[in-house]
Amino acid sequence: MKLKVERIIPNLRIHAIINDFLLASCGYEMNKSEDDGETWEFCNKLPVQYYKHFLSKNRLVSRLSRMGISEIKQIFEDKLLICCDGNMFLSDLSFSYFKSVDIPIRFFQLLANSICVTPEYIYYGEYFPNTRRKEVNIFRSKDGLDWKVIHSFPERSVKHVHVLQYDNFSNKIWFSTGDADCECILGFTDLNFSNLTIIGKNSQKWRSLEFIFSEDRVFWGMDTPLVQSKLLSYNRKSKKVEEIANFDGPIYNIKALNKAFVLATATEGGKGEWDSKAHLWYSSNLYDWEDCISYEKDIFPSLFGFGRLLICNNMKEKILFSGLGLKEIDNKLLVCKIE
Repeated sequence: MKLKVERIIPNLRIHAIINDFLLASCGYEMNKSEDDGETWEFCNKLPVQYYKHFLSKNRLVSRLSRMGISEIKQIFEDKLLICCDGNMFLSDLSFSYFKSVDIPIRFFQLLANSICVTPEYIYYGEYFPNTRRKEVNIFRSKDGLDWKVIHSFPERSVKHVHVLQYDNFSNKIWFSTGDADCECILGFTDLNFSNLTIIGKNSQKWRSLEFIFSEDRVFWGMDTPLVQSKLLSYNRKSKKVEEIANFDGPIYNIKALNKAFVLATATEGGKGEWDSKAHLWYSSNLYDWEDCISYEKDIFPSLFGFGRLLICNNMKEKILFSGLGLKEIDNKLLVCKIE
């Protein structure tokens, strides 16, 4: 198995594939491609202050301040949520308008799975520094504009929510929190958050950023730089947790392709890492993994961000990711395929 890089496009952060077009951002601007990234069309730009547009053109400034679009999420057939710098906007697929979302946001940069879409509602789990360990809220919305608190983790119980993800096999929402051992909780709940089932807590093995669901199992990777990161699975029938494989660095993403899976590990400089590289891994069955490609961290992770691969949502055959804080590929979009 070999990963072939077909195309490298500078100054683009990939977000998702929607209706067969690639959706990427450059600062506060949205762009799309209908030919696998060969050509790009400018769509629109977010209505933020002019100085932000200006400063975001400087790569070091934008990284230091965490400027730009951090997430674009499709919530209805023709509606998107766009998140940046503690703001959230509702738009259509053509980006013809932007409506400011009514939600008290305390995030600096939204995580890839902080927003959860179900057939009935949209959910948002708070991810913010929370140094004083205040209560952490989960919000719910019917239309993407108006949000209400549906659940709160009490003060000093968790730092923030890492992931909310809908499981279509059980019609449940799976979640994970962090960061310290005593703040790590992994479990699932009904859509009203009235009945939470805890799979595990008080260990880094319950600290995750993304799930893969199958009819009989749930898979997740440990998002931790503190200890050896592992891929784990939960057997729905036996209710047992199994450790599947070891990985280098925190596992940020695990995604399904048409007939395979990819997993991305980051470099944060923790003692649980083997090297200072972000890696992309490939598997045909979720149990046997190959290290496809890796990139070295560039400079000052505490200031300019950890080294990571930003993986595209809704991939099928091609593998698409952008580099963040990595030598050679920072702020570049890569279009790849497996040979």
